Amino acid sequence: MYEGLWENSKANGKGRLIHADGDVYEGEWQDDKAHGKGVYIHTDGARYEGDWKEDRQDGFGVETWPDNAKYEGHYMDGKKDGAGKFFWADGSNYEGEFCDNNIHGHEIYEW
Repeated sequence: MYEGLWENSKANGKGRLIHADGDVYEGEWQDDKAHGKGVYIHTDGARYEGDWKEDRQDGFGVETWPDNAKYEGHYMDGKKDGAGKFFWADGSNYEGEFCDNNIHGHEIYEW
């Protein structure tokens, strides 16, 4: 169910979509796609807040999980990519580069 602004029979501007599975996206839309700033909340408690481009995480964002793990950094085409920080639930963390959703390179890892 979508609630929000429409233009040319498409979601454009600010709006909120509740998916059939209960996940919710609230934020900016362009031509029926999440585009701009927005928040996506999964029914399991995972959450992403940040930049979107054509329905994918793209730009800077913060992702959190129910176990208190957290990622802050850049995304490209829906994946962690570029500079970022990952904090695991056990208190360890990594700061450095990510590529295609994976840790990439030799940076700082603390445990």
